[in-house]
Amino acid sequence: MTPSLTILAVPKAFAGHIGVIQRNAISSWTVLSPPPRHSSIRNRGRHRGSRCKPRREHETQIACNEFGTPMLDDLLRRARGFVQTPLLCYVNSDIILLQEFLDAVTVIQKQFPQFLAVAHRLNIDLEEPLDFARDGNERLRREIMPKGAPGNPTAIDLFVFLPNTFTNVPALTLGRACFDQWLIKDARTRGIPVVDITRVARAIHQNHEYLHIDGGQQGAYWGEEARRNSGHLRRRAAHAHSLGRFSRAF
Repeated sequence: MTPSLTILAVPKAFAGHIGVIQRNAISSWTVLSPPPRHSSIRNRGRHRGSRCKPRREHETQIACNEFGTPMLDDLLRRARGFVQTPLLCYVNSDIILLQEFLDAVTVIQKQFPQFLAVAHRLNIDLEEPLDFARDGNERLRREIMPKGAPGNPTAIDLFVFLPNTFTNVPALTLGRACFDQWLIKDARTRGIPVVDITRVARAIHQNHEYLHIDGGQQGAYWGEEARRNSGHLRRRAAHAHSLGRFSRAF
């Protein structure tokens, strides 16, 4: 039986190219079978509604740091208050998901009572809208995905887990380096199976500019917020080591 899950996303304003690729992503989620529930998390009022209509939508306001960047700990805390499905999926709002994603999660759920499923990126260039209710899926597979390039293996944009998996999350900022690695490290340290579904279901990442971040892409990976995330990751690894439960990086 295909799992029932809720997708969490923190979209930016639906304007320009970022608006196009976010609509592509959300459109791809709505044609999954069965359609997941979709929760849109607004970032200090900067969110503008998508034209895509999920089966059920929950909107809430998420806490941000002084840079206006949404916080992972508040996102997961709020989600635990309204999620009614057995599984939760956090995915960046520029990620296209195809049916094999849900198929892979189905197999994992049959084998593990608790788990963290992740997938590496396939980076694609996409400038125009895709209509996944019509031929978008076929066009993507035939014309666009074959030209894609694997992303950096440390850049993880897709996570599936039980809603109560992460209840002690530090002040990690979304969309900056190391928040993804913290989730993986924390799960491994606590003995939760981390399952990489990349070979069967990549996270299809639509390339975009980083104009919304001070310092652009360099700022996202090496700026002040990234350094703070990196500090939390180092402390998590050090704590695991002190307990004698150190695990190698994913």
